[in-house]
Amino acid sequence: MGVVQGKVVIVGSSTRTRAEYGALLGKAGMSVVTQGYRGLEHTMAVLEPDLAIAELRNDDPAETIELLRGRTNVPVLLLVPQGTRSAVTIAAFHAGADDVMEHPVNCRELVERVEAILNRRNVDREVRVRDVVVDEAAHLAWRGEQPLGLTPTEFQLLLVLARNADVVVSKRRLLSEVWGFDQFDVNVVEVHVSALRRKLEKFGPRLVETVRSHGYVIRAGRSSDRASRPTGHQPAAGPDVPRLQYPANGPDSVNLAAS
Repeated sequence: MGVVQGKVVIVGSSTRTRAEYGALLGKAGMSVVTQGYRGLEHTMAVLEPDLAIAELRNDDPAETIELLRGRTNVPVLLLVPQGTRSAVTIAAFHAGADDVMEHPVNCRELVERVEAILNRRNVDREVRVRDVVVDEAAHLAWRGEQPLGLTPTEFQLLLVLARNADVVVSKRRLLSEVWGFDQFDVNVVEVHVSALRRKLEKFGPRLVETVRSHGYVIRAGRSSDRASRPTGHQPAAGPDVPRLQYPANGPDSVNLAAS
């Protein structure tokens, strides 16, 4: 894989953690800014990063992600302590995290996950189904004239389902295509599909159907239901979501938990 460029902000209370992450990702060819939580909103507004990597703050995923996304829709890779309860990880996905990693981390795994986010930015396609338009190039999605304001993961889920209209897409396939790892907990898919549905159903009837024991489907419907592109719209999804890679832990793991 060639050098992947992108702006990454690393946020946390540990100076050592930020420095080690910064060195690692800088060596991989990325532009990196490290930042404590103080003054974060200003940094995010000025930098407009392609990805934020953040240590869990106060054991509260929702608080952490809210701080990162005060005025942006940046993808978030959330770091949690090793051995964190699965309930906290699920809460992080509920709060809108695009990826969660336990630390100490494997260096190769971290770089692969970050590169995967940054690699998926330059696709130039638009998908239409019913009254929904998904613009891959601009990362826009709207229903009728209404921008949907999706997180990057919700955007990617909608994109996969829209591309496969009238095809039942299994949870395992969604894990593979959105997260890049089909052995991840399928509850993660359910959490994000539920959030996607809530946003879609603000502006129309149910679009994403559940096919029990099989997966999810968007029915294409009649031609009169098809979407037309609105004259104005707002960014919906921001930068891309990660396709997760899970290499085995090896000697290139570093302990970033120490302050």
